[in-house]
Amino acid sequence: MAISSAYVLFMLEDRVCALPHKAVREILPLPRLWSPPGAPALMVGMLNLMGETVPVVSMRALFGLEQNTPDIYAHVLLMAWANAMPHAFLVDRVIDVVAAEAFNPVSSEDSLNGCVIGELPLKNGDVAHVLAADRILIEEEKLRLAQIQEAARARLTALERATDA
Repeated sequence: MAISSAYVLFMLEDRVCALPHKAVREILPLPRLWSPPGAPALMVGMLNLMGETVPVVSMRALFGLEQNTPDIYAHVLLMAWANAMPHAFLVDRVIDVVAAEAFNPVSSEDSLNGCVIGELPLKNGDVAHVLAADRILIEEEKLRLAQIQEAARARLTALERATDA
């Protein structure tokens, strides 16, 4: 598969992963997050982005890796959401943004929901697992996060109304 594109490289434990740059709206240092009641374990909290509630999901939890307390190097990848629910992913650390001409495709059966679509060769001889941004969350996760997001949005709206009164 020959493409000329940019990828955001990030660490999850000792693994290097990559997302297409066009799928990432913004790379944020770890912001202050708040946790709504009843949030699933995969969600590390909500980000209030200029009045928009954005669920932040742990990539470690999604991929079954040991959970840790995020350190000062952790980043939040705010995903582009033209027609999708606003969401973000917590990763251990963003390490680079690289241009690549090609990646080696992998079978969609080799990962949950077919989210790993290829391996990107890196200059140091390692490979980064290329993820399809729209396949990282399964439908049930998307639905649950949308429900939590709507409840959080309603709470923020009620708070704004009470403050304005």
